[in-house]
Amino acid sequence: MSGRALSTGINGFTGRYLVTELQAAGYRVCGTAHHGESVGADVHAVDLLDRAHLREVVAEVRPDLVAH
Repeated sequence: MSGRALSTGINGFTGRYLVTELQAAGYRVCGTAHHGESVGADVHAVDLLDRAHLREVVAEVRPDLVAH
């Protein structure tokens, strides 16, 4: 299977393992992190309570799968 996956809390304990499993399944994985955490090209700093910003991230990533 392939596609895009969006994982909230990608830098967290569970997120790290989930990324590995999703990548092994063929997904391109993007994620969200708290403001102030390390972010990169595929990691977006977003407050999950900020609906407008979260909508922007989802529209940009266009995930086939979301893991929270």
